[in-house]
Amino acid sequence: MNCEETLDNQTEQAIYSSVQNASNKKSINTIIGILQMICGVVALSTGIGLIFQRDNLSTISATGIWSSVFFFIYGSLSIGTARNSTSCLVICNIVMSIFSAISAGVL
Repeated sequence: MNCEETLDNQTEQAIYSSVQNASNKKSINTIIGILQMICGVVALSTGIGLIFQRDNLSTISATGIWSSVFFFIYGSLSIGTARNSTSCLVICNIVMSIFSAISAGVL
């Protein structure tokens, strides 16, 4: 084996590794997006259920409903980032994940 063959093999392995890491990131973003959408459905249904209770503070602020909006937006952005990863989508994904975490803490 000469030096060029070794470099070619290392280059092929590096390319394969980067492609495999990119596909793992896509699947992780998709899974996180789906989980956020499920959290949005749960928060929305809980918020709607709490509206019908009379003696509850969350009836006034409707935290379940506005929190579900952030969950849905973040889940959609996460799935969109998994499909088409542009710098704008990645930045939006990071910002919305912060808002989603804050709304989950309030919820």
